[in-house]
Amino acid sequence: MTTLILEKTTTAQWYELVKEAQQQANKTLDEELESYLVFLLIRFMQSPELVKRILAVQYLQSYLDTGQRRQQQLQIVGDQCLLFAGMYPEQAQKRQVKVRYFVELGQSAYRELANISSGFYHTIAKQFLTLMEILLSIRYLGKQALKPLLAIELSQDLGCNFAYQQLQQQYNWPHLAHASITKH
Repeated sequence: MTTLILEKTTTAQWYELVKEAQQQANKTLDEELESYLVFLLIRFMQSPELVKRILAVQYLQSYLDTGQRRQQQLQIVGDQCLLFAGMYPEQAQKRQVKVRYFVELGQSAYRELANISSGFYHTIAKQFLTLMEILLSIRYLGKQALKPLLAIELSQDLGCNFAYQQLQQQYNWPHLAHASITKH
């Protein structure tokens, strides 16, 4: 007799959460980017100490490394920047930088990684803001809204639609001019 397993795997639960966040953020990822984001979240959940590192130093250190070690360092920097920008944007204020710092550093790390590794990382660099918005959506799924000043920063500095919608829905905010970050 075949046993029926009703519990979902951790991976399946993350996929469900990412799909739900895509709907909430009005964004759609292709299968490859969706998988990358799911496995990034799984890796982070298994290694929460990653967020304790100083990103700029790690990024500069990657230039002294070679081969596989350099690729790993660049991916860690890119991934951490994506997580900070999307899951923990409040960390920017604590570190006395704007969220744009994480976005630009992360995009730069992914572009550099694409140059020495796989072209797929160019896609991640180009889609960084989309990925960030999906992570923001996960972070605030069914929870309180972004704090007003953070929402304004994300909306005006990065053109973040999720933050803009939060401002309109939660704070009855008037139309704001969206900025867009330079994509290389």
